[in-house]
Amino acid sequence: MSSKWVLSWSQMRDGLRADKEHWKRRGISLPQLHRGYHAIVLYRLARLAHECGFKFIGWGIWIFNNIWTKADLPPSSKIGRGLFLPHPIGVVISGAIGCNAYIGMQVGVGGLLKAPERDIGGGPGLPVIGNNVIIEPRVLVLGLVQISDNITINPGSIILNDINQNNQI
Repeated sequence: MSSKWVLSWSQMRDGLRADKEHWKRRGISLPQLHRGYHAIVLYRLARLAHECGFKFIGWGIWIFNNIWTKADLPPSSKIGRGLFLPHPIGVVISGAIGCNAYIGMQVGVGGLLKAPERDIGGGPGLPVIGNNVIIEPRVLVLGLVQISDNITINPGSIILNDINQNNQI
């Protein structure tokens, strides 16, 4: 086994541990019984397979995750530790999300339907969301958007421009 595999496996375990702790801080004592936690575990497994060069297996796990939890969390997305996803149905995340994020139901994070311009860290044409961000239900974050740390986005918002501490939604 290569050191990259061991490092990635330990990173996945640390991520799952942080996810479980975040769920417990939110008052869920047994996150393993919730479909949102299943979505996170399956995403982390798919991401691990994708990063270790088993892209076909990673995308297969993504398909199973999409069928089982109704969440679209592709292994090419970069999601930090401590994700809280209580209602995964209708959630789509393409891009990068920092640590300790809360994602409400029916949230869409991704690119616009045009040719990708540049990469700000989430992938070509995809958004980057900071740490400790709360995204309430029915929010769309689209395009080359950067959201700084410790931001709360109100329900039903459509985000097409950068958000920093000064212009919090």
